[in-house]
Amino acid sequence: MSGFGVVDAMQKIGIERRLYTAGKNKGLGDMFLPEDEATINHIQTKILDKAHQNFIMPSKR
Repeated sequence: MSGFGVVDAMQKIGIERRLYTAGKNKGLGDMFLPEDEATINHIQTKILDKAHQNFIMPSKR
């Protein structure tokens, strides 16, 4: 999983991001928002680790 962070560039030129979502994690990983430890942890444990396990489990059989 990869992405870009453009928060600093947006601040330099005066752009403000507005994000409206209906769910707690709908905007997760948004490149226009600063990263925080909770987001990084959620992506790693709830998404990437599970996807990796789903990938390697069939090959172990």
